[in-house]
This record gives sequence, C-alpha cells and structure tokens, in this order.
Amino acid sequence: MTKEAYELIEKEKMNFLEKLFGNTPNIHRTSELKSFFSKIKIEKETVIGTSMRKRILPFIILVFLLFMALMFIVLIIENKIVPVLLLLSTLLSFFLYKTFESLFGKMYNYKIQLSSQSLCIDKHQWNWDQISETLIQEVNGNKNVSYNLVILTKSDEVFRFSLLLFSIPVSDLCQLIESYKKGGVS
Repeated sequence: MTKEAYELIEKEKMNFLEKLFGNTPNIHRTSELKSFFSKIKIEKETVIGTSMRKRILPFIILVFLLFMALMFIVLIIENKIVPVLLLLSTLLSFFLYKTFESLFGKMYNYKIQLSSQSLCIDKHQWNWDQISETLIQEVNGNKNVSYNLVILTKSDEVFRFSLLLFSIPVSDLCQLIESYKKGGVS
C-alpha cells in the first residue's frame, strides 16, 4: 500500500462537515518530516518508551485519592452529614475510575523498538523489507494536535499507533526511523 492509497481511504472516512470545511487528513512520509539538524546518535538499537510525566501524574492522584478515602472513612465513623458523604463518594469513585484507567489502560502502553533489521511496536514486529511506507498522520482534537505513526506493509495491512504519550519530538522519531530503514549505525 502507498501513501496515496492510504490518503484515499482516510478521505472516504470523512463526514460531511469535514468535507465541507476542507478538513482533509494531514499525512506525511517520515522522510519528509525528519530533522536535518538533529544530533541524535544512532545506536545499534533504540527503545522509545512513554513519557514519565504521563506515568507519575496518576500516581500522585492515587495518593490524593487514598487520603480522600481515609477522610471519607473518618466521616462515616463520626456519622457526619449524609449529603457531604454522598458528594464525596461520587467524586471519589469518579477520580478512582479515571486514575485506574490512565494507570492500567492498555491503549497507549507500548514501546517503540528500532533496529537496523526491524521495527517493533507493542506485539507487532516487522522487518524493514516488509514495510512499504512509514507515515505520520496528524489527528486534530479539540484544541490539540496529536500524531499517529502509521505503518503500511507490503501485504496491504495498515497499523496505526498513537504517539500521544511519547515525549520524543515527531521530527526526531522520523529521523530515527529513516536512519534505521537505511540500516546504518553511526
């Protein structure tokens, strides 16, 4: 599959308003976005994990929630006002749900592993000769733009991986991908 074929597939998925306002998918080859001024050293193998900031914040919230739960238990023991307990239990359950979802959610819990022989993401592994193209697709959200790494294989399979939780700049990731595609260790 080629970039042009993938763009056609994405344009077919557009709804009426996206077509009306010309909000077409913004898709680039990794070779187009690589950083020419980057001083990234290419090792034998590179592993890119999710950002620590995205992992630490849920733990801080979890500590706060444990403190809230302790206060909640104290209020129950002392037979304090019922509406306050109801409000606290509702807030506590909501925050617990969101915290556990961000801590243990599988959606973005993967690593990108690059070597001169292959590209490995999550449980998928491809040799470079199995990949026809690597693309970066901009995903427009409410106020933010996030990126997806799109892998197009020669067997016409399409794999999309969100780069939302990774702290590496897209241009540096593209530089790494293109360097490993060429098989070089600098």
